[in-house]
Amino acid sequence: MCIRDRVVGDYQRRFVEMYRRGEVKVGEVIINEQYVHIPFIQEIDVTDPKKYVAIDINEREIVGVSSNPGKVYRWDCSYIVETRLKYRAIRQRIQKKLKPYTKAYKRLMAKYGKKERDKVRDFLHKLSRRIVDDTEGYAIVMEDLKGLKASANRKRKAYNPFSHKVQPLSTKHKLFKFKWNTFPYRRLQSY
Repeated sequence: MCIRDRVVGDYQRRFVEMYRRGEVKVGEVIINEQYVHIPFIQEIDVTDPKKYVAIDINEREIVGVSSNPGKVYRWDCSYIVETRLKYRAIRQRIQKKLKPYTKAYKRLMAKYGKKERDKVRDFLHKLSRRIVDDTEGYAIVMEDLKGLKASANRKRKAYNPFSHKVQPLSTKHKLFKFKWNTFPYRRLQSY
């Protein structure tokens, strides 16, 4: 394989160096009019880990407790709640001032909805990266939160504006990052 100065950045350079050392293999190369896509395949050895971190996701923070005695992790998520409150107030003002389903109404609601989604998604991405970095070398144990939104208490939903906004917390990103960094990742059923 002949790779010259066409590598885009440090991230891609890392894989090329791993290929030269024989740590990764080359997958099926895809060529189109503009790009050549070279996927690298890395074999991951998932062994039974010695250290664990149990993660609990709450509304305003995430708490992790490790199997190492006395080690507790806390990650603040209050920015998400504050952002949701801010944009909720903005949407309410728009609803009071404009007639529903007019062109201006739809445009403003879409604009602020996208801003809110982008800010929350960006924060969750950075938070999941921080969790992975902080718990490096530990296997992650997390409760399985599938179906949580559907099973939320309906009366509680009426009084708490955040109960129906259960944060997905970039679970897909976290799972991918754990696998790529060769950290075991497990989900536990909550009873």
